Order: sequence, then C-alpha cells, then structure tokens
Amino acid sequence: QISHALLLSEEMLRKHLQEYQTSKKLKPENGGSKEKLSFEQSQKLIEHLQAHTYLYTKDIAAYVESVFGVIYSVSGMCYWLKRNNFSYKKPSLVPGKANKEIQEAWIAEYFKLKQSLKKDEVICFIDGVHPTHNTQLSYGWIKKGMRKEIPSNTGRQRLNISGAVDLLAGKLHFQEDVMLNAGATISFLEKIETAYPTKKKIHMFFDNAKYYKNKAVKHYLKDSKIQAHFLPPYSPNLNPIERLWKWMKQRVLYNTYYQEFEDFKHAIFGFLQSVSSLDPKSVLGQAFSSRVRDHFRAIGAPKPNS
Repeated sequence: QISHALLLSEEMLRKHLQEYQTSKKLKPENGGSKEKLSFEQSQKLIEHLQAHTYLYTKDIAAYVESVFGVIYSVSGMCYWLKRNNFSYKKPSLVPGKANKEIQEAWIAEYFKLKQSLKKDEVICFIDGVHPTHNTQLSYGWIKKGMRKEIPSNTGRQRLNISGAVDLLAGKLHFQEDVMLNAGATISFLEKIETAYPTKKKIHMFFDNAKYYKNKAVKHYLKDSKIQAHFLPPYSPNLNPIERLWKWMKQRVLYNTYYQEFEDFKHAIFGFLQSVSSLDPKSVLGQAFSSRVRDHFRAIGAPKPNS
C-alpha cells in the first residue's frame, strides 16, 4: 500500500528504507537533489576530468572527496557525471607524432585541388592492407548472463592487398600481392592507369611507406600520368581508404571464425569485389558514399615554436 501511494516499486521502496537505516539518507542523489558541489567546484572538476580519463567512478568520487571535501556515493557520482554531459566511452587513439597545424594546411591544399580539378583529371588515395587469418573480436549483442565464445586460429597466414579509392566516382581498385613492395606498387599503378584511359592526369595520394618513395617507383612516375602527392607523416586519418579497410573488417572479420584460410580469403575478396562494382543507388553504394569520404578532421598537437 505504501509503494502504491508513493508511486514507487516495492524494490525501490526497500532500497530507500535500507539507505535510511544505514546512512539516514532522506533524499536521492539524482537530478532532484541539491547539488553538493558549488558552481566553481563543478567547473574545476569538469576541467580536471577533461584532462584526466578515469576508468572507475569510485576513483572520481575519491578525488572529489580529497580535493573538495565532498562525499559522493558511486551512484551519486554517476548522476553528477551524466548531469554534466559526461558519458562512459573509449578515447580515440591517434598517432603521438601527428601534427595538427601541418594536417590543417594539407587539408586546405587538398580541397583547393579538388575544387580546381579538370574533367580529364581524377583523384585517388592508395594504401596497402594485411588482413590476418585470425578471429577479431568486437562488441555485439549477447544475452545477459551468457558467455559467448568464438574460436580462434593458431596460424598467422595473411593476405597482402594493394587498394586505391576514387571518391568522386565511388570506385575501388585492388589487387592481391605476394608482398607489398616497390614492384607490387608499380604493377598496381599500371593497373590504375589502364582503368582511366580517358584521363590525362591521376592525382594519387600516398602515405609515407618506404616502398612508395622507392627509386624504382619514382622512376616509373616520371613518365606516368600519375602525379604523386603525399600525406603528412603520421596521418592515417587523412586517407579515406583507411575507412574502407575498417568497414571491411566490420563486415567480414569481426566476431567471425573462418576455419580454413581459403574461406577467409574468399570472404575478404568477395567484399572487395562487391565494393569495386557498386551501383551508387544501391544500399551498399549509399553506405560506401556515407562512410568512405573526405570529411577530414585534423588531429595531433600543434607544431612547437622553434
């Protein structure tokens, strides 16, 4: 009868009674209670949490008690975090040597090139990838209380794939290589040139892998219609094909066990083949254009003053 009168479940009512008996608590530590921290203290805590990422809420509560002399329960601290627009998620891993200023300058030059692109020119981004024949685990919906197990492989066989993406046309070019080196790069560049018989210039964006700067590759490019452009060092975020590789892993590799290497290989190249011959209006074509694109965001620390 009491729970009905207060519009509370019996379980919640028992919880409130227990909290009163143990700590004489009369009010919940949620949005309806008085804020324990002052505005100035809250701002200092927000600044601290933006600079330091805590794994456990209890450690934040301990910090608040030691610095401000204010005691929060774990649940109360969680309410405070949510009220102040914090959520529990992983940080984004970025290269430690990435330079934001250099990336911003590169982005500006890229869009300048894109806007002035002639009809007989095309832009491609090239990269290599090495999918390994082993199970890659990721998040997924699993019934509570159940432990889901996925077998792994003991081998370390892998594929070596060269790829290049044309964002404007929504095209993927790829080839399997024995290994990624200067010879494989030249072979792939020849294939790309053949794919654009009506284009007079192919603007190709490379990362800073050694085989892209090899003497043999440089010699080939001298008499090629491919004009080489290089990404800034430590800038995989500026290569859209990295997003395609991630998409490939999500669609083909994550939480999937391939007992035989040939099955693994068939799945990888089946996905790449489907992406290389897309209908832009298809579901997969729309997914390609929404995921693999040149929406760049500069990352890293600014260049130090000399």
